[in-house]
Amino acid sequence: MHVNEIITKKIIDQLEKGVVPWHKPWKVSFPKNLVSKKEYRGINVILLTMEGRESPYWLTFKQSKDLGGNVKKGATGAIVCYFKSLEYLDENSKDGLKIVPLLRFYKVFNTDDCEGIENKIPPTVSRIINRIEECEKVVESYTDKPEIFGSDHAAYAPRSDVVYMPDMKTFESSEAYYQVLFHEFVHSTGNPKRANRDGFDRDTFPSFGSPDYSKEELIAEIGSTFLYSNVGLESTFENSVAYIQSWMKRLKEEPSLVISAASKAQKAFEYILKISENRVRETAEKKEGVA
Repeated sequence: MHVNEIITKKIIDQLEKGVVPWHKPWKVSFPKNLVSKKEYRGINVILLTMEGRESPYWLTFKQSKDLGGNVKKGATGAIVCYFKSLEYLDENSKDGLKIVPLLRFYKVFNTDDCEGIENKIPPTVSRIINRIEECEKVVESYTDKPEIFGSDHAAYAPRSDVVYMPDMKTFESSEAYYQVLFHEFVHSTGNPKRANRDGFDRDTFPSFGSPDYSKEELIAEIGSTFLYSNVGLESTFENSVAYIQSWMKRLKEEPSLVISAASKAQKAFEYILKISENRVRETAEKKEGVA
């Protein structure tokens, strides 16, 4: 089975249980590698969060051994994926070589499934935050954000580069307001003057019902959840049968969709929060077994 199919099957399994995995809240922090202390990115955030572990720390079998511990008998681990560049000769290319990104995966284990490394695990500290204040910090960090205009509906208009939002008092809670705002913010990063995402041009948004529209909506769904969960808040999203069935159909038709969307959602998340692109390059250079 191809890596895309393996990952998509895991996502569909969750959808069939009535769970939308990219809306799963992170109550402690994003999953990260115990050794490198780097947070996992993109689809790997979803894959590891789906495991429902209390500890945010993960490591490979070899890393557990190198730390003087071991993985407990019977532990199955979780998969994470990465792209590896494959080079081959191509007379038609400019330099005689063609580089193809190849999707690979390996297993990691939560520190709860390891023993002998207890003294290597940092203590988990729950963040005490002012929810509105933390959300406003996200808004402030998006320094080249579009203008926000009041409206009776929420939408992003690429031609005018404007986000339309209902008044906060019309929402069930202020948290719900920010979740919708972050969704529209992620859409706006696709504008050619920002991240220049596929499917956008200077005047139009991907048309409703088109493949680009479905993908763009998934990017905004995942990206807004990344932003929302980053400030320690739980999603207010309520699953619906129609919504879940629609995503199951799309993912079965296009197994690589969720991986690609999560990658673009990660870029939107980093763009809004002005996270250094050094992490993007480091991730591209990492080798199997190293996060």
